[in-house]
Amino acid sequence: MKMSIQRILALSLVTLTGTVLARNAVAGEYDFEGGLSYGNSSTDTVSPLFSFGGPNPVPTAGTSTSSTDSDRVELSGAWYYSGLSDKNGPKSRAAFLDRASSVQFSYSYDDLSGSFSSSGLQAPLPPGILPIPPSTATTDGTTRSLKAGLRHVWKASGWYGLAGATRVDSDLDTVFNGISGSYDTDATVYSFGVGKYLGEATALNLSVVSSDLGGYDTTAYALSFNHIGSIGSDWQYGADLTVAVSDTDEDDGNYSLGLSLFPTTEIEFGIQVLHHESAYDPDRDTYEGFVSWFVRDHVELIASYRNADWEPNSLTDTDSDQFTIGVNVRF
Repeated sequence: MKMSIQRILALSLVTLTGTVLARNAVAGEYDFEGGLSYGNSSTDTVSPLFSFGGPNPVPTAGTSTSSTDSDRVELSGAWYYSGLSDKNGPKSRAAFLDRASSVQFSYSYDDLSGSFSSSGLQAPLPPGILPIPPSTATTDGTTRSLKAGLRHVWKASGWYGLAGATRVDSDLDTVFNGISGSYDTDATVYSFGVGKYLGEATALNLSVVSSDLGGYDTTAYALSFNHIGSIGSDWQYGADLTVAVSDTDEDDGNYSLGLSLFPTTEIEFGIQVLHHESAYDPDRDTYEGFVSWFVRDHVELIASYRNADWEPNSLTDTDSDQFTIGVNVRF
């Protein structure tokens, strides 16, 4: 299944890229944008085993390991119903700089597999330490996500409104020590926001996000700041900052800082740092590097790599990696 998805996507990307590179477009003025991307993510966790034979949990020589791997294909599109011009600065930020109004959508499909194994604890063991049998588990599943969004800008005043909806459905099949099980989950997310341009290339917006995951409701509030500036006579830079908090007791906030450089209007590269704080879990940092290149006026190639390495507790280590490649086309 995974190899077939990878091969199909690779052929699709090559075919699409070759087709759009051969086309001519009206430079600078567009109404639509479409994108296709492929991503892979993997997560590995190593934890010691604990025995509860005494008054307190006792770490022992046993260990458990788990790993997951996911292949993701995403199709996206946007309709700029008041038009889009990329003549005001970096092409990758055209919608922001041109104050373009748009309707966006995306559909993604994830193919997930995972495994778990535990060495167990066998006799003879110290007094008070209970034996733990070895165990194994496997997981296979799929996740489908459908997103839709609206961004309407009143160009003269600089005010804009935001709205979005997301639906996620997951199907998982597990086998734990030979016992099979199936699980279905779904989530619905709605968001609404309002923003204001504070200058030609600076904006601030506030959003409210309501989530329903299997009957568990949460509400989050996010404040975002975006700015594009100049460095000397040729280079430009971008700064993107988001602060979000939710109404869950254990969540102390999420922070995202992105810095971009534009040596030309066709090229963007940069880094993004995401920081999560929780009352019950250790702080978590995620680092991402990204690059985009308009190989033609209407064709953009993108790539990114993300890494997160954190310790849920002092004895457990988790490492996660993710990369994405894709192509966007304007017409």
